[in-house]
Amino acid sequence: MELLSQTESEHLQSASCCFPVLVVNTDLNIHTQMQIPLSCGEAYEGQEVFWRNEGQEIDQQGNHIQVTVEELTGGNYSCHDSNGSFLNHTLVLVQLLNGKSQARKILDKVEDTAVLFQFRTDYIQCTSRNYSGIFHCSWKWSEGRRGDLFFAAVTRSSGQSNISCAADADRSGMICLDRTHCPYTEELHPIDLTIYVKYWYRVEKYTKQFYIAGIVKPDRVRLRKAHGNTFEWEYPSTWNIPDSFFPLHFEVKVAPLNKDCDAEGEQSRVQVTASVDEGVRSFPVSTSSVGCVIFTEKRTFSVSRRKNFLFCVRSQDTLTKSGWSEWEQRK
Repeated sequence: MELLSQTESEHLQSASCCFPVLVVNTDLNIHTQMQIPLSCGEAYEGQEVFWRNEGQEIDQQGNHIQVTVEELTGGNYSCHDSNGSFLNHTLVLVQLLNGKSQARKILDKVEDTAVLFQFRTDYIQCTSRNYSGIFHCSWKWSEGRRGDLFFAAVTRSSGQSNISCAADADRSGMICLDRTHCPYTEELHPIDLTIYVKYWYRVEKYTKQFYIAGIVKPDRVRLRKAHGNTFEWEYPSTWNIPDSFFPLHFEVKVAPLNKDCDAEGEQSRVQVTASVDEGVRSFPVSTSSVGCVIFTEKRTFSVSRRKNFLFCVRSQDTLTKSGWSEWEQRK
């Protein structure tokens, strides 16, 4: 068992603003306990000072005392004068060494859908709807263990950045703006995200490193049924311009009417015509999933020889191959 490093202690101290915070590292693989020094404050030196933990009086008195922290037993220690008036308090938190005891995490892993490599799980999921420098990061509280965001730090690994963030109302995420990010130049340094979350007096640290180019997930395309079975769509209104510099490609899917865009079902055979520069090209497709799937950079498709179907389209950054947008659909 040991006290938190000076850098981490300074981070958590800044989060508390106006009262001391002590964080103790502990290893649950062995029985650990540690004597922690507490001080009411220089202003109360020489005065009669009494202490309480969670409102309950403890035996020790004086401006400087030592308390025993055992395994995960932190506490909120307050000091009072002889009349019982509140003077100050110190929050003692406990953190597991090296992230051990995985089954007892405050956060649950979730599938990160906006990453370069799909089907990866992580404790923190970050997405950006475009290259403006605005991104959102979120996490999922473990069932029965609703915690709180205690501290967050977001910087570029270069050390030179101007990133500001605001926590979501439910404290399960935050939205950030990198004021120095330029959409038209290559990102040379990744973003480093660190959050501390706490549940009662247990605190856990989570980190994530990413580039905005790697977490971009466009909004839904603007889809309309032009005429008959011909569909047209436009880039999301939130996407960067010009299109030539920020190209998107599209996944088009024709599914049975009783299915959704992500479903897998019976075999189907459809005839699809796609408008291309040199004319109209037909793609007869036989699939073992939900109808046919086409990848294209065009923005119009015609479906023939089928009366009842569900037309689905979604987009992805052509260059980075980051996350796919949500499906947009029409019947």
